[in-house]
Amino acid sequence: MHKRSMVNRTFPLSLALLLASSSGVLAATEEYKPVSTYNALGRDREKANSRLLLLQSELALKNKNIEEAIKLGRAATKADPDDLDARVGAAEALYKKIEEEGKENVTPAIFNECLTNWLIVYRNIAGEEATSYKGLSVPGASRFFADEGRALKARARIESLCGRTPKFWESNKRFLKKVLKPESRIEGQVINDSKN
Repeated sequence: MHKRSMVNRTFPLSLALLLASSSGVLAATEEYKPVSTYNALGRDREKANSRLLLLQSELALKNKNIEEAIKLGRAATKADPDDLDARVGAAEALYKKIEEEGKENVTPAIFNECLTNWLIVYRNIAGEEATSYKGLSVPGASRFFADEGRALKARARIESLCGRTPKFWESNKRFLKKVLKPESRIEGQVINDSKN
C-alpha cells in the first residue's frame, strides 16, 4: 500500500514538471506578443472622444500594431480636426508605416497623408492657437504660440520625408504641389458589347 501511495503522489508532480518544462521551451521560442484590446477604453460614451482614440492609437503603436494605430489615429483626427495632438498621433503612426516599408515602397496615399498631417502641425494651421492662413503667416510670429515639442518633431519628420521644410513665403498648396507623390487613378466606363 505504501508503494501505491508513493506512485500516486509522484505522478502528478512529475506530470506538472513535464508540462511546465514543455511550456517553458515553447514560450522561449515564441516572440512576445502582448494581448490587448484597443476598444475597451471609453466604450460607454456615444460620441467618439479624440483623446481616448489618441491614447488607443499610441498604445497600438507601442505594441507595434501599426495598422490599428493608423486606423485609430485617423478616427481621432476625424473626431476633432482641430486637435493637433490627434494629428501628431495619426501622422506618427503613418510615419512608422513609411519607415517600416521604406519611402519608395509605400503607397503614395499613405506618404501624402503623412506629409499633409505633419505640415498642418508644423504650420500651426489647426488648433486653438492657429496663426496662419493657408500656411502663410508673419515670419516668426507663429513660433510664439507653437508647441515646441510638436513643431520640432514636425520639422524633423518633414525634412526626413521630403528633404526640406516649406519656406515662409511658400503657401501650403505650392509646397505640397512640389513634394507630394502623384497618385495614379484609373477611371473608365465598361461598355457592354452586344453584337452577339
